[in-house]
Amino acid sequence: MTIDELEEYLNAEKSAAERALGADVCGKYARCAFCGKGTPKACAKAYLRYRKALEEGYKSGGAWLLPEPPVFEKFGTYEPEPENVRVPLFRLSRRKKQPEKPKAGRLVELYYRATAIEGAPEKHAFVYLPAGYTATKKFPVLYLLHGIGGDEREWLFPHENGRGDCIAMLDEAIFAGETEELVVVFPNGRTAAEFSDCTGDVVDGHIVMKDNVRGFYEFDRELRQDLIPAVEAAYSVRDDRDGRALAGLSMGGMQAINLGSRLTDLFSCLGGFSCGPTTQCGVVTGLAIRAGGKFVRGVYLVCGEKDNIAYPVFPSLADGLKEMAGEMLGTLTVETLPEKEHNFEVWNYGFGKFIRFAFGKTA
Repeated sequence: MTIDELEEYLNAEKSAAERALGADVCGKYARCAFCGKGTPKACAKAYLRYRKALEEGYKSGGAWLLPEPPVFEKFGTYEPEPENVRVPLFRLSRRKKQPEKPKAGRLVELYYRATAIEGAPEKHAFVYLPAGYTATKKFPVLYLLHGIGGDEREWLFPHENGRGDCIAMLDEAIFAGETEELVVVFPNGRTAAEFSDCTGDVVDGHIVMKDNVRGFYEFDRELRQDLIPAVEAAYSVRDDRDGRALAGLSMGGMQAINLGSRLTDLFSCLGGFSCGPTTQCGVVTGLAIRAGGKFVRGVYLVCGEKDNIAYPVFPSLADGLKEMAGEMLGTLTVETLPEKEHNFEVWNYGFGKFIRFAFGKTA
């Protein structure tokens, strides 16, 4: 009901409200007998009773004490005056109630020693903590990996392939109740002395297996002996395999599938978004999952149909996977996005689907 409609309704109720006025004014106190009942008729009467009582008090040179101004849920609220202040009139607020917004999680930094690398250098990761994070509760945790030209910042800051929207997407999905509150770890996925080198494996037009690129294939050691223990020591996260998931984009997607299928004692859900071209075929992934002897709740794969880097091998990633894994694999979900390329349009989509796939409240 608009303010104009309210005024029209109030005028129609004026005589009835005036007749009832005497029963609701006692001495110097104006009191609403209908306060809080929430029906338009009751609220209209309450409004008129207060207004009439206050006008009479104002005209006679007096003032009315309003210990508890009435609340009209249908039309807005009366703005309360300071306690025990005498006022000659009151105001109807025209402010509309704003829709609730997701509570923002926060991004913190983690430093740890990578003993899997000679010399045990200090490495850095970002960690997303949900708005409801508390040390008294154990949260599920997702380890989210970057591509060959990125590092721990790729999912979070502008990049040549676009920008990750994962923080906003996490806040919104949690707020909407579509996924559990979860912690997300963004590490540097190179287990190599030159882990800060983000260049690829092409040098002067030739493919060269550089040390920093080789480090992607050796990250499983660092995950097991360094990163996961550091995260569990610093934050209140679950330490069971059903409370952990592993996913990544491009080269990180390759890691999630190639390495994750051999780390099923640590992770029960795997996701690859536009997996790099060195990702193993579905038969190998399925055999690795079966050999691990641990039930994997799900594997999620997505790729753009116009991705000239990942799509040429993408169909092979699922071929034979379910058959070879047998009863050790729960759900296999494979999505191809028409007209999409190798960029964050696909990776943001995949991330949104995966957090619901792995930690959705109906999962």
